[in-house]
Amino acid sequence: AASVILGAPRLKRFKFKLKCHRTGTAEGDRHDAESITRFMRSLRSTTSLEALQLTVSRSDNEWCLEQIAETVANNSLTEFRLCVAGSLQVRPEVLRTIGAAIAGSASLTVLEISLRRFPAVTDAVIESLAERWAGLRLSCLTLMLSHAPCTGAALRSVAELLCTQRLLELDLDLGAWCLSNDDVQGLFAAVGGRAVGSDLSISASSTARMLQRWRLVLSLESMRNEDVQELARALVGLRGLRSLDLLLGRGLTWASGDSTSELADALLDLPCLSQVSLAIGCEGYLEEQITSRAQLVKWSSHA
Repeated sequence: AASVILGAPRLKRFKFKLKCHRTGTAEGDRHDAESITRFMRSLRSTTSLEALQLTVSRSDNEWCLEQIAETVANNSLTEFRLCVAGSLQVRPEVLRTIGAAIAGSASLTVLEISLRRFPAVTDAVIESLAERWAGLRLSCLTLMLSHAPCTGAALRSVAELLCTQRLLELDLDLGAWCLSNDDVQGLFAAVGGRAVGSDLSISASSTARMLQRWRLVLSLESMRNEDVQELARALVGLRGLRSLDLLLGRGLTWASGDSTSELADALLDLPCLSQVSLAIGCEGYLEEQITSRAQLVKWSSHA
């Protein structure tokens, strides 16, 4: 049925979940494989799509991703959302192939990639994708890449990518990455539109002026005063921010000091902010400060 739908000459938007249907018989499994092959051929030959959303959860993930890469290359997509479920093995070169196809989509404005718990999502892969995607003009970017074997090198690449975009929405789930607090400061600076050290080669970002929604998930053990100050400085530049969702680590050790007041002041100074959700170690203090001085802010906590 999906193959028939894909045959529509003016199909613009398509959303589909590719699951593995184990029947328990060799004949049934063969039929499933044949069906997915027909579907992929139909998908690959489609040229009218503007929005494509796919969830892939199969043992033949690699082959499916290769076909999806061709589909992306064959269409002038403005929106592309891809979720590869599970942690099945996918070679880094396959991720680079689909990344290259995305990079060639000049009209793309919305990009959402979910690859949780994938060993192939390495520093080198992230660096390659970020470099390729620097030429895109995105308004919404979602990267759900938690539990990948990535370090600060990958985060610096993500930060550099942000500095090339004018984003309205940014959603980063980088939980369980091996990051230092200095690495995270670099990300804060990039989002806030502030140039940081030359070792990161980050220029001032135009995202700061445009950003309306920011969600960030990390796995830190502590927040130092200087980290909080950098976050506060980042927020100062986000004049259009409406929604903020920060989960930087559960049970964070918080270095108390004047920086907490600076962060509260930065949040209260944002003219458009209407929704805040935090788990950053001092959310109790911040909630008290914010709700007592800004009744219009909707407060919630991950704690």
